[in-house]
Amino acid sequence: MTIAAALNQTILGTGPKQWGLWLATFVAAIALTVLALFSIYPPGDVTLTRAVQAVQLPGLDLISDFIFRVGLSPTFQLIALTIAAVMALRRQHLAALFVVLAAIARGSVVLLKELVERPRPSPFQVDVTEQAGGVSFPSGHVLGAVLLWGLVYFASEQLIANRRIRRWVQWSSLALIVLTGFQRVWAGAHWPSDVLAAYLWGGVILFAVVQVYRFCAGCHWRSLLARIGGRS
Repeated sequence: MTIAAALNQTILGTGPKQWGLWLATFVAAIALTVLALFSIYPPGDVTLTRAVQAVQLPGLDLISDFIFRVGLSPTFQLIALTIAAVMALRRQHLAALFVVLAAIARGSVVLLKELVERPRPSPFQVDVTEQAGGVSFPSGHVLGAVLLWGLVYFASEQLIANRRIRRWVQWSSLALIVLTGFQRVWAGAHWPSDVLAAYLWGGVILFAVVQVYRFCAGCHWRSLLARIGGRS
């Protein structure tokens, strides 16, 4: 089995293993949130941040700025609407609707931020090159990336027939998800535990959204509406 096939089986499957993984992710997300709520930082947050910030590659500043701007409002919402519009033009209206819903679901991060109110990394502890406002836990950029690009990954498996194009879209989506997490720590805007929590909560929400999508895709809406209309 190739890496891509194994990854698709893990991400796109619907069997007991996937539901078990979802439950474990949900429990881990709650546990990490409770720790943050009581201002308990997992060991290694500072050390891991410094290790990430020690990475220096040509053009990394430009990549960091690009990733930051892609996840910033209203750019993030405009990208989501553009993807939805392309899907709608290709008559994939259900997928377009769920891309919009995934972008809206990013707003759930506000509830967690207000609940936890964890301060952002201090320049006295790590390098802070991005003066981000607000509170830190979890990362809104990362949670949004998981929801939007994760749904694009899933939808492309269903909608793109050309294997090469489909794989290119999927690997690009995964790259954006991973790079967003790296960038938030590298810029000193978030602790690694903020990013991990965003990955966990994003995965929990995304899995639920995908299951609803699958249910709606399997419904014969015209037949259902006809039956309802016939009974009235």
